[in-house]
Amino acid sequence: MIAAVYPELAESRFHEELIVVADSGAVWFGNRAWILCLYALEDYRGWATRLSRPALFPFARQAFLFLSHNRRRLSSWMGLAPERSSDGEIADRLRNVYAPACQGAANRG
Repeated sequence: MIAAVYPELAESRFHEELIVVADSGAVWFGNRAWILCLYALEDYRGWATRLSRPALFPFARQAFLFLSHNRRRLSSWMGLAPERSSDGEIADRLRNVYAPACQGAANRG
């Protein structure tokens, strides 16, 4: 459906990626889309802001998946809050989080 409205997104490199389209027509994909989704969740805006920094930006997908799957254990497991931890500490934790490619509608069984 999105390819009908945005044919430039029909390229194969976008088939396995999260794409966010705003009402204004702006389009984000990849790590920017993951950060935008995180920012849309009011309680996670601090994390979205932090993950947009250069040291953590490459780990945006891993962070989103980690946060969404470990919301209850996040504070105790990481013991880190966006305002009290270094970007290096967070990057070290996220480096080992497996982040599989998104499964597009054509790939679902």
